[in-house]
Amino acid sequence: MTPKFYYSASQRGFFDDLSFGPRKLIVQDPAWVCPEIEVPDEAAIHPMVSFNDGAVEMPDPDWVCPMIKVPDPAAEPDMIEVDNPDCRLPEDGVEVPAAEHKALMIAQASGKIIVANKKGYPVAAEPPPLTNEELDVAARRKRDRLIDDIQWRYERYARQNRLGLASSDDITELDAYVQALADVTTQPGYPASINWPTPPE
Repeated sequence: MTPKFYYSASQRGFFDDLSFGPRKLIVQDPAWVCPEIEVPDEAAIHPMVSFNDGAVEMPDPDWVCPMIKVPDPAAEPDMIEVDNPDCRLPEDGVEVPAAEHKALMIAQASGKIIVANKKGYPVAAEPPPLTNEELDVAARRKRDRLIDDIQWRYERYARQNRLGLASSDDITELDAYVQALADVTTQPGYPASINWPTPPE
């Protein structure tokens, strides 16, 4: 069964009728009365007649089997549409065709956000710019990740130094790079504009 999709502006999300129940159900009209047809009464007993002073009995050739009325097994009941009492779809949900739902999901995966227009219908939109607080959090996470990514070179330098081997890294360049990362929060224009340092080769 193919689901129907609905978008709720109040809950800012999609819902489908397979998970939350359809809004309408098709049920038999309770006022429908099955038509009847006449069929021979299978319970009727065929009377017998006697001939030759009762010496011979045979079914009465003039007997006609009585007919009875029974519900027509071929009749199709009238159906009506009713509200589904178990439906859990949001009341403000608007139906979205499957093709449009798929397109919106693709847009969301590419970085767009889904918002409701004035009629409550979902549309893909560009996300709002990050606040300075959000930019600061993102920048600090990137800085910490870049510092973590260079630690293995410090460990290699220390190991080579302990073993008296030629170092593969210039410790001064490593320190300068890590310090530059630590200082990105002091750059002019931070956090909206950041000049990220280049790691040493």
